[in-house]
Amino acid sequence: MKYISNFLELLEEKLPLPTGVRPKYSHDDSIKAVIFDIYGTLMISASGDIEEAEMSAKNIITAFDAVGVEIKTDIVDDGATLILTEFTREIKRSLRKYRQKGLFYPEIDIRKVWQVIFDNAARCGLISAVPGDEVINAVAFIFELLSNPVWPMPNMRAVLQQLKDQKIPVGIVSNAQFYTPPIMNHFMTGEMSHQETIFAVDDDIAVYSYQLRRGKPDVFLYEQLLEALYEKYHIRAHEAIFVGNDMKKDIMAAQEAGFKTVLFAGDMRSLRMRGNDPEVQGIIPDHVITELGQILDIIGITATCCNNLATTY
Repeated sequence: MKYISNFLELLEEKLPLPTGVRPKYSHDDSIKAVIFDIYGTLMISASGDIEEAEMSAKNIITAFDAVGVEIKTDIVDDGATLILTEFTREIKRSLRKYRQKGLFYPEIDIRKVWQVIFDNAARCGLISAVPGDEVINAVAFIFELLSNPVWPMPNMRAVLQQLKDQKIPVGIVSNAQFYTPPIMNHFMTGEMSHQETIFAVDDDIAVYSYQLRRGKPDVFLYEQLLEALYEKYHIRAHEAIFVGNDMKKDIMAAQEAGFKTVLFAGDMRSLRMRGNDPEVQGIIPDHVITELGQILDIIGITATCCNNLATTY
């Protein structure tokens, strides 16, 4: 965890890039729960999406060096390139395997991919031995931070905290990996832990793609959350809003499950309007916001957190 904390501390502050979209929302006193996407909504993502990270052999070398795993080739760059190539191939193989099982939008657990990579690298002599799970997880974590640097969206922590203080259930439906909750917790509390739960988020209504091996826009993820939301709070779909930055993965899928929807159009990096996708033709979000604090206006909470949207976490 010390290695990972060091890399989190090195992350550079990011500010959202204006989208030119005008917010369009109104008060709705029927809302009893708020469900969020993470990448591109609660967190600024350098690539705009967890699935669009910029991977490089250089990042492989840095991640391996950080945990003391030596790549045993005369030219380290060549060895790292081989590992990166195998990494991308293994992801594609894993996704293909799940599709063959009938999952249209499959998801992987990146830890299992890295386990295969280390097994193969040791078998081929690229590394001396397969390290333990903690080292493999640390490599996965650090490689992600290098490939897709993130930063909290302005007022992310304050908005989540105010919802929690007002006893509004806060949930998650996110295409995510095991490292996503720890990153969020670092931004929320400044602390680092292995826990795959997020401060101010009710873990009973948090759905992550890697845990179910299914990714958005698979409506199954939203349906799983709605079952839990009703079981715990007796809140139905039309009494909750889903907030996300992608018209297909977030707005279309959430509406199909029955949610009211909020398009977050606050950062050009991550706003996905999907105008050329026939599946989203005719899909209109119930609200459009450009700042997270506007969520509080929709549900009728007096904002005490969001006067300076240039502030960091």
